[in-house]
Amino acid sequence: MTVQEAKQELKDYRDSIAYVREKQEDLEELRAFLEKTTTRLSKTKTSSNSMSGDKMSDGISRMEAIQKEYDKKLQELLLKKFVVDDKIEKLEEPYKSILFYRYSRRMPWQQVARKIDYSIQDTYRKHGKALQLYANL
Repeated sequence: MTVQEAKQELKDYRDSIAYVREKQEDLEELRAFLEKTTTRLSKTKTSSNSMSGDKMSDGISRMEAIQKEYDKKLQELLLKKFVVDDKIEKLEEPYKSILFYRYSRRMPWQQVARKIDYSIQDTYRKHGKALQLYANL
């Protein structure tokens, strides 16, 4: 694997984490909205229930679709996580921590540097070396 391919694999992993978290937030928002709507409908029982029922079933269908997509992406993320974490664990410090904090924890560079107690410039250099070591695994 080239250094560029290693970097892309780690970026894809980081982006997958962000995507799964966004999907999870979407599901929670939709679920809260539907629960609120259901509560309101059960209290008001109007004659226009068929229209409200259609909106409700559309909402439930949408939530189920998001849930299926979320489950699929979560499975993909777990597979990536095992591969990436296994490779990162094989590295020595500080390379292991740099890749873990940057890609698994999605920390900004300044925070990574503080965590490993290096200057930002040294962190950048060590990141380059960490990518080389990761690519050679």
